[in-house]
Amino acid sequence: DVIVLLLDNGQGIMEVSGEVGLTPAERQMRVEYSSDVMRELFRAGVGLVEDTDRVRGALAGIPGSRAETLIMVPLVHERLGFGVLMAGRGKGKNGTPAEVFTDTDVEALMGFADGVAPSLRTAVLLRHLKGQLSALEAE
Repeated sequence: DVIVLLLDNGQGIMEVSGEVGLTPAERQMRVEYSSDVMRELFRAGVGLVEDTDRVRGALAGIPGSRAETLIMVPLVHERLGFGVLMAGRGKGKNGTPAEVFTDTDVEALMGFADGVAPSLRTAVLLRHLKGQLSALEAE
């Protein structure tokens, strides 16, 4: 229903770098590491919200949080957090409640995040370097 990849933009803020199922407004959202949800996520190592309506206020400003159930996994490489991988499920086509993420789903997403973290960290660093080089060339 919704998949979101938030990556550091080099200014201490995470931006949508990849997504499926977001609205145009959600694609433009930026999330600060200092938000309560992100601080807790990086502390705990995974966030599973089985009913987003119960914590709607806390999730405000996070792309994809309109899903009915949500899992968030921090992207960490060499103990440095640099992004978040999120997956969410909405109601079924018949209005049936969203299927809750199982332990197997959580483990699979965590394993995927661990596997892609080194490559994504490299991409983030290269993007930062490119930005710095462009700034130098403009001087």
